[in-house]
Amino acid sequence: MGCDPEKFYCNFSGFVENFLTMSHNQKNEIIPTQSVLKKEVIKHSAAIHVKNSINLLQRKTWNVLLACAFNELMEKREHRISVQDLLKTLGFDSNNDKYLKQSIESLCGCVVTWNLLGKDKKQVWSATSLLAQAEIKNGYCTYAFSDLLKSKLFNPSMYTRISLTLQNRFTSKHALALYELCLDYLNLQSGIGETARISIGVYRHLMGFNDNQYLLFEDLNKYVIKASIREVNEVSDLEVKAQFFKEVRKVVALKFFIKKKKLFPLLLSSGIADEKPDGKEGENPSNSEDDLNLGKLVAILRIQTPILRRVIASALTKRDFEYVRSNILYANE
Repeated sequence: MGCDPEKFYCNFSGFVENFLTMSHNQKNEIIPTQSVLKKEVIKHSAAIHVKNSINLLQRKTWNVLLACAFNELMEKREHRISVQDLLKTLGFDSNNDKYLKQSIESLCGCVVTWNLLGKDKKQVWSATSLLAQAEIKNGYCTYAFSDLLKSKLFNPSMYTRISLTLQNRFTSKHALALYELCLDYLNLQSGIGETARISIGVYRHLMGFNDNQYLLFEDLNKYVIKASIREVNEVSDLEVKAQFFKEVRKVVALKFFIKKKKLFPLLLSSGIADEKPDGKEGENPSNSEDDLNLGKLVAILRIQTPILRRVIASALTKRDFEYVRSNILYANE
């Protein structure tokens, strides 16, 4: 459901004006890092670099279960979360609890290969099931990890913090897998990063494909690589680009370059990124000159989305063109 347009733009304009009047140092101070998000999972790098043989709901659910159990991972054999809390964290309607139950139970029989990229060179990661056991009864989900897996997941030497709220924005398991992978290679201090060079064969495993799927690179690139990058760029706090490597005119490997968006965390923390106003796609300035200025400013955005277009439209009602332009260029840095 949409929100009240008048209320949305009132709140939104206040946010934009605050952002525009801040000094660059003030903006740097208020932009949150991944670690300050309210709900997150600490996930070992090797648990990110897995053969993605699970579906989107299973990946999201496993992340939530790990987050719930993490602080007591080594102290308790079994862990418990209410089904309602689990559904709420996943952003699920309660009518889907039957499907959720099936997904959780199937995690027990799902054996995955860990550490595909070999980033963890200190430990041997053998193939194990995602959960040792799971049961939903009387409104609670009780589950356990194997002792072998617990020892590796707890207190990891290399890890990534993944927002459980942000993961709910993804609609593709391939895009979520790519997001986790890129987040794992992001340098939080500089806000940029790049993955290791990944062979096409290993990339196919990371996406969960068998030997008979997407045999032609053109199809893999169009329906998986490009589609996943597009979704990550649209719904997350990262901007991702791919580089391909060829041998004898055949693509044999790729790597991803990552940059953390500066503006998106501000929108997300304020709640504006998740709001959908009713009616038209944004209140554009009324005259043709302002329409032209809006078009010029939107064109220099690194990522062009309806919500960012509304940011610019609202900003132009309060500040002149050059002032808004300078702040966009700052956010692009």
